[in-house]
Amino acid sequence: MAQNIINIYSKYLDGTINRVELDLLFEYFEETSEAELRLLMDHALTGADSLPVTADTQESLQRVQQRLAEHTAPVVKPLWSGKIRRVAYVAAVAILAIGFMILYPYKQKEDFYAPTPVLSIRTTEGKVIDIHHQQDSIWNLTGLIITRIDSQTVRINRSTDKALIPTQQVISTDRSDFRIILEDGSVVTLNAHSSLTLAVPFEETRREVSLWGEGFFQVSHDNERPFLVHANHTLIEVLGTQFNVRNYPEEKLVETALIEGKIALSHTKGGQKIILSPGQKVSSTDTGIAAMRNGVAQTIAWRDRYFAYEDQPLSRVLLDICRWYGTTLDTQSVPNDKNIYMKIEKGLPLSEVLGLLEETSNLHYQIEGRKITIYKKETPDNQRNE
Repeated sequence: MAQNIINIYSKYLDGTINRVELDLLFEYFEETSEAELRLLMDHALTGADSLPVTADTQESLQRVQQRLAEHTAPVVKPLWSGKIRRVAYVAAVAILAIGFMILYPYKQKEDFYAPTPVLSIRTTEGKVIDIHHQQDSIWNLTGLIITRIDSQTVRINRSTDKALIPTQQVISTDRSDFRIILEDGSVVTLNAHSSLTLAVPFEETRREVSLWGEGFFQVSHDNERPFLVHANHTLIEVLGTQFNVRNYPEEKLVETALIEGKIALSHTKGGQKIILSPGQKVSSTDTGIAAMRNGVAQTIAWRDRYFAYEDQPLSRVLLDICRWYGTTLDTQSVPNDKNIYMKIEKGLPLSEVLGLLEETSNLHYQIEGRKITIYKKETPDNQRNE
């Protein structure tokens, strides 16, 4: 194990790490083996400075210690009485960052589970078709043929009557994600609570869509017809490539990440225009376009059914969770100074997802009806002051 990784990890534990070092650390988490990670944690456990903690934190760390023992090789040392190592708490965050599942016994009267994929298509005539795996596999509409490929994929083609003019279609997801194969062979994967507006068939000179929510685009190459994506004040122009666009209205910005190929991104209000290369990510707001630090792997993790975040505000994490599980959030209760590092499967019950967040954020999450509310955890000092 390289000494510089040990040094960076130590800085992470004591809170002195900078942005460049943090990026390097998370790249290491993604690339290293499970055995190598255990060695890093073990080194920190035996070498970090000891410090006193509250009884509440001691109990939390003992839970983490128990889960580490259950899900990894027995290299983690027992906790010291009276004093413990700070790394035991942060090690749980590191495990979340690379996707280890530490199940937390989070208790709620009612739980929420991962959704069944459902896609809605609203035609120009106002007809709405809900598509899920229990329905028929082919729908014939005016100017449109919809074919279900599997439980999460449909293909949309023009009808055989080529005399019909292109018609506007609105394709929407509810809580789950869904793949749509367009008539030119391009594939768009929509995340939860997202919609795509397009003409079927595309025009002869261009392929044009509008996105609300989040979508991953795999665009078929066509030199004669550029592919245009409208997302609020952002216009993305491509010939053939793969990229991700996030445009949820409540976030008031559009994030674009390029996976492969090349795209031109324009700000329709300010006139700004940039060219993106693979691995680059930008955000655009009402005022213009700004580059973002690399985080493409986390940006597209939702396609593989993961919640994945690096240094993202807690509010963003919780809103994504609410969209997926069909719940709401008491936004007034969300602290502004909490950022999250995690990677966790989206197929888990909501209680387990919130339990993991509770373990690492030192906050308590409560579900009342379908609303998530956040409370600060009670500590012995707080209880004495009441």
